[in-house]
Amino acid sequence: MLIIQVQENDISFFQELKANYPQYVEIIRPDSLFGANEIVEVVVAVTAVSVPVIGKVLTTLIKNKKITSIKYKGIEIDGISEKNVNNILNKLLEKENRANGNDRENNDNINTNVNS
Repeated sequence: MLIIQVQENDISFFQELKANYPQYVEIIRPDSLFGANEIVEVVVAVTAVSVPVIGKVLTTLIKNKKITSIKYKGIEIDGISEKNVNNILNKLLEKENRANGNDRENNDNINTNVNS
């Protein structure tokens, strides 16, 4: 699972994603101590279907200079640029496939390029 933290006013980037892929996306609004929820967490399953879509969303956020935090299995991924979004997401997909016993070569017909 990939956790993306965004500002509340940037959640619109993920609402359509949630509507189209409810089985892969969960939007969480953590409780705030002071009553103002500024940060929203978007939890995305790393799959061959979700990688290209989430890649496009992340690229758009980066182009618009929106602040995001991305976490994968407790590790925060910093310094993501438009150029390396595709590489990072595809590496995470490969790691997930290996962890689940799936061979990436069996999924060659799935286009995971987020720049198309």
